[in-house]
Amino acid sequence: MPTLTTSRLLLRPWQEEDINDLFAYSGSPLVGPMAGWPPHADMHDAEAALWDYIKHPHCFAIVLCDVGCVIGSIKLNPECNRGRYFAKSLSYALSPMHWGHGYMTEAVGAVVTYAFETVGTELLSAFRYAENVRSGRVLTKCGFTCEGVLPHTVMRYDGVPMQLVSYSMDRSEYDRFRQCVR
Repeated sequence: MPTLTTSRLLLRPWQEEDINDLFAYSGSPLVGPMAGWPPHADMHDAEAALWDYIKHPHCFAIVLCDVGCVIGSIKLNPECNRGRYFAKSLSYALSPMHWGHGYMTEAVGAVVTYAFETVGTELLSAFRYAENVRSGRVLTKCGFTCEGVLPHTVMRYDGVPMQLVSYSMDRSEYDRFRQCVR
């Protein structure tokens, strides 16, 4: 897996040494519930997640270059609902201490480019809970099109039925978006 860089971030494979940084943000009650998982209660939860991240073929640690610490994660997953496409789904999480600074927009932009230019993705999707408005702004800034709300689509880890908002970007939309931002 390559390392990706932006003006302020390094997106790289996860390492065992990242465990403390991962736990620092994954234990927050503001992070996991908005991403669909419970806050990590202890280091064992963070360690289990870390090993999943390390084994995942397209899961990046988001490292803030200035300080060298991991502030979030971003990954490409198989997207099985788009049968005729070679599709991937994007998911991410960011430490609340770093919200509102454009870091996730940078990270998503880099991974979108990686998905289309390196992986060969034909269609990229992303989903957010309806309550997670910040995530919607990130996706829109990065060129995704909102496809609509899917009511009562998933059960969150705590049994609450959640509405998902669906976003996508295909190769032609990616090409047009790249032309506009250059």
